Amino acid sequence: MSYLGIDLHSNQFTVEKLVLGKTIETVRNTYGFDDTSFGRFRESLGKDDCVLVENTFNAFWFRDQIADQIDTCLVYNANVARAEGNKTDKIDAKHLVKKLTYYLMWGRREEDLPTVYVPSPEIRELRGLFTTYQLHKKTKVQMTNRIHSILKQNGICVERKAMDKKGFEARIDGFEIAEVWKFQIHSALRALKKAEEEQRQIKDMIYLWGTSYSKKRSSCCSVSVAAAPSRR
Repeated sequence: MSYLGIDLHSNQFTVEKLVLGKTIETVRNTYGFDDTSFGRFRESLGKDDCVLVENTFNAFWFRDQIADQIDTCLVYNANVARAEGNKTDKIDAKHLVKKLTYYLMWGRREEDLPTVYVPSPEIRELRGLFTTYQLHKKTKVQMTNRIHSILKQNGICVERKAMDKKGFEARIDGFEIAEVWKFQIHSALRALKKAEEEQRQIKDMIYLWGTSYSKKRSSCCSVSVAAAPSRR
């Protein structure tokens, strides 16, 4: 049985491994995410191994790659630890494996190891769609504000809602402002229209994906209920 603390980066990760046997052996290795290096790491794992990885941008993906090969993979919630005053600005593999070992060997108290709930891949995909949707929405607001600001700088008062109406773009050439300002307004309008179109497409994807996921969940629940033994 081994405990592993993993310090993730964008192009590589460091593993601090405590091997429990007649003696306790510590091994440290650094791997890359290419097939060869990552493959060596996966081959080094055992079914009774336990892993702790800090909650970084690729932590959930990393967990997915190894979860079926080990006993436990927890994602460390460094934000909670920071809020409690712990020094976690620089969590490395050595610190992580110490925290994991203490937690698993001395009672599994939640306060000893704040972790992050890991949603299913389907839920993460749906959340990703919502995040991208919000980014396009933010772009729309930014472009609208920029157009409004340019017009105000040139003494032209136009309500923001007027920019959504047909014919607004044609009005721009009639404004008595320098061509460089008109160029910027047209540029912002193109970005605004592009963001609106992307937002519509993502909204459709959210609906289709959400409907499909809901049907899948309903089907699974129906099968589970049908397979449940009678209590009589």
